Amino acid sequence: MPISQPYPNNSTPYVSNGFTLIELLIVMAIMSLMAVLVVINAAGKNDRQNEVNLIRDLQILRQEAINSSQTRIYEPSNNAFLYSPAVSDSSTLIFYPDGSSTGGDILSEDGKKLVSINWYDGAISNVR
Repeated sequence: MPISQPYPNNSTPYVSNGFTLIELLIVMAIMSLMAVLVVINAAGKNDRQNEVNLIRDLQILRQEAINSSQTRIYEPSNNAFLYSPAVSDSSTLIFYPDGSSTGGDILSEDGKKLVSINWYDGAISNVR
């Protein structure tokens, strides 16, 4: 009696010893997408943090003017923010001891309004 063969034609079963090219390409595409999302998210946080720091600095400057009874001046030192005056043609924002200011808007590099400062009471408000 002949011995029965487990597979026809004496072939051996298919044994996978690795990943196919398609599987590797799919994994690489997913990893690339995740890396792009991380970079975009990190860049957005930096801009938002700069805005938060700006508002905090302006509030501190206003409070210093009130507490010290001396005027305090804000000059945009870098090109990240632009000042658009409300009352005067000055390129600086001035906080007075009574809490008022020259007022105006702080704009981003691309001209978006970020912060508005009321000239009458010096109140600082986030536009976003």
